[in-house]
Amino acid sequence: GEEKDFPGEFRIIHRAGDDVNLVCNAKYAFPFLDFFYRNIKGIIIWEKDGIRIPLYVCAGISFVTKDCSFHAAFNLAEECCNSAKTAAKEERNLIDGQAGNWVDFQISDYSNVQELDLLRERAYHTTEGINLLLRPYSLNAKDQDRPYAYGKLMNRIHALKKLSLPGQQMKDMRQSYAMGRVEHIIWIQKMEEQGYSLMTNLGAPIYTDSEGQAHAVWFDAVELSDFV
Repeated sequence: GEEKDFPGEFRIIHRAGDDVNLVCNAKYAFPFLDFFYRNIKGIIIWEKDGIRIPLYVCAGISFVTKDCSFHAAFNLAEECCNSAKTAAKEERNLIDGQAGNWVDFQISDYSNVQELDLLRERAYHTTEGINLLLRPYSLNAKDQDRPYAYGKLMNRIHALKKLSLPGQQMKDMRQSYAMGRVEHIIWIQKMEEQGYSLMTNLGAPIYTDSEGQAHAVWFDAVELSDFV
């Protein structure tokens, strides 16, 4: 690719081996991830006796306000990357016994960013036990039809933009999972009556993983809609 793909300024903080850490305008974070992944996808870093080890990508992205310290923002991004690596190395996610490609992100309005696990434990679970987060997301082809596929996330974000929900309704959508499951369904039905076909455009609102944990499917897309 060419640098003209990214007209904004990038500042590389660290580059060693297969690690790249950088600071950029929020709107370029995911386009850069797409660009980076496209350009290393399929690269084999080690091959011997018929064994091929491909290069894989695990990314962590932190979206923070300007008053956040660099140290805190960097640590948050590192924690997101570690979360993505943990998912990549889980046995159920391995690809032919090898880690795959995953990404995690976190948005924080705090000037002093908290630890990722603590932040999520406090702020991202409803009283009915729904985990508001579906992240981390998989970039792997084998997961392309899963709700946690990176491509599915991007599709939901673009579908949200096409729906052109008014600002207040976007806020209501972000908070709708906290209403309770019955109230959430009623809210969706009311939105349908107003001409907003949420389930048609965004898919089912709840995903239950193999461990029985319910996840909000739309929440991440709503959170990211201002950044993509």
